[in-house]
Amino acid sequence: NAQNLRHELLPAGTDCFRVYDRNLSGYPVSVDIYGLYAKVTDYGEEPLSDEDKAVCLDICSRMLYLEKENVIYAYRAKRAVHEQHEKTDEEAVTTTVHENGLSFFVDLTTYVDTGLFLDHMVTRSLIRERSANADVLNLFSYTGSFSVYAAAGLANSVTSVDMSATYTRWAEKNL
Repeated sequence: NAQNLRHELLPAGTDCFRVYDRNLSGYPVSVDIYGLYAKVTDYGEEPLSDEDKAVCLDICSRMLYLEKENVIYAYRAKRAVHEQHEKTDEEAVTTTVHENGLSFFVDLTTYVDTGLFLDHMVTRSLIRERSANADVLNLFSYTGSFSVYAAAGLANSVTSVDMSATYTRWAEKNL
């Protein structure tokens, strides 16, 4: 999957995409490419055993042609109702990735989410196509990826609103 997607997407200015999404019951993980990095997110009831985790990370490194230190593992525990994901204690691993010729800042380790939901690429592209001469309001804007697409689509104006000062600064950086 990764090789086919790279050949399809790199000429279009995209170096971030999902290559695996929980297809095998024994490996309830997703694998996403973010430029020179891969992020393996474990959605299991319990984290993978150390042995299974090592095998998974090794396979990702070899099959995706990435340095071992550029394959990042994160366990995403199920949350209780109204529980928020906590910031991790890990050192931030950040990079800039490209999607359809647009640039986005992502953080692969500080939070459970990276700042760019890769499965929304088609929807973001639709926003770009329909934004010309429009005034766009992006509520719950998170890191502003939809706002970036609206601006790239030549919207007259783009207003991004989020309650989080952290994500508002992040959106500004993306814009």
